[in-house]
Amino acid sequence: MNVKIYSLGCRLNQYEIESVSTEIKNLGHQIVDDDIQADLFIVNSCVVTSKSEAKTRNLISRSTKNKTAKTIVTGCFAKAVEKKKDVLYLSNDFKYLIPKAIENWDNLDFLFEEEPSRFKYTPPVDSSTTRVNLKIQDGCDHFCSYCIIPLVRGRPVSKPLEDCLSEFEALLKAGYKEIVLSGITIGKYLSEGENLGGLIEKLLLIKGDFRIHVSSIDPDLVDEDFISLFSNPKMVAHLHLSLQSGSNPVLKNMNRRYTKEDFLALVSQIRTINPFFNLTTDLIIGFPGETDQDFQESLEIIEKAGFSHVHSFRYSPRPLTKAYSMKGNIPEAVKKKRSLAVIEKAMAEKNKFYRKFEGREEVLLCEKTTDTYSFGHTSSYLPVTIAKPLVVNQFYKIICRWNEEKKQLTGELVH
Repeated sequence: MNVKIYSLGCRLNQYEIESVSTEIKNLGHQIVDDDIQADLFIVNSCVVTSKSEAKTRNLISRSTKNKTAKTIVTGCFAKAVEKKKDVLYLSNDFKYLIPKAIENWDNLDFLFEEEPSRFKYTPPVDSSTTRVNLKIQDGCDHFCSYCIIPLVRGRPVSKPLEDCLSEFEALLKAGYKEIVLSGITIGKYLSEGENLGGLIEKLLLIKGDFRIHVSSIDPDLVDEDFISLFSNPKMVAHLHLSLQSGSNPVLKNMNRRYTKEDFLALVSQIRTINPFFNLTTDLIIGFPGETDQDFQESLEIIEKAGFSHVHSFRYSPRPLTKAYSMKGNIPEAVKKKRSLAVIEKAMAEKNKFYRKFEGREEVLLCEKTTDTYSFGHTSSYLPVTIAKPLVVNQFYKIICRWNEEKKQLTGELVH
């Protein structure tokens, strides 16, 4: 079959579909880019925001217009919404069965006999980049008042420790140099008595030329022992700490488990160990009841924390969440104005942070090269361009240079 894959959402979703894609190719099928060529469409969906749900619906509509092709819808949408005729829906618990479903399309009765699983995935050794995700955890029980994830992903579960270690080694054997540990609430990893820090300690003992990147983590799940791991040069000096708001009243209404003071204390602790540590975050704009003062505090914390990037998005009400029925909805025009202010503030802080790296030695992983330039990310996860061809998927020591005119980092090789 010629298979066209659409995929939305988080790193976890991407890991799962990369694994599915690897197995589909192993079975002799082709992954194609052209809708017209497709015999089968796979829509790997997302419903975290109303925008992502709308995109999912559009992709399903686009896929089902081809009456001669089959369609599989998987991901969080497959569980959360009404079903459409002539479409196979496989929830996250059964996403791993997509390759088997393709092979047995005329007799799908086996699906009723299979066990649900979040971790029965082939290592995604056929991903197209030098960086690859390794799923170690799934699910969440925080029940933030705005979030539908616990309803569609379920409670926290962790991949068995030995499976994490063996898949990590398989990805190294496949040639990957940067492995991103991924999960929904990755800080809740626990298997055989080992938490996230314990797992990373064991991964760091594995021989090889690699670095480990930790994906998004909640600040209340970061402790001193975890921070100490980043003294190892094989750890990417970057964390995406999910803030969501700089206002304590808003954080409380969001059911977040920390205050802005807690967050800033954590930032200070990290930056005391490494002043060049790269921190990025999320901000929700226009949460119900967010006052001008609340929003101003969010702007201020962007500067106080010195984020290099802020992923901001306007609050969108999700059915079945506590915030859905909260009073004090913010007009879209106000959300838009506040979003623009966040973007402007975040860009200024990004430039300020990048500027600090002028003359600093970093290790670059080359991800792309041409006859005239190469591109990659450094050991602090900063994008850098080198004005010469390099070998993709190799590490290089570089000296960072800040281009004030273009507002970007370039690099010179250390000889």
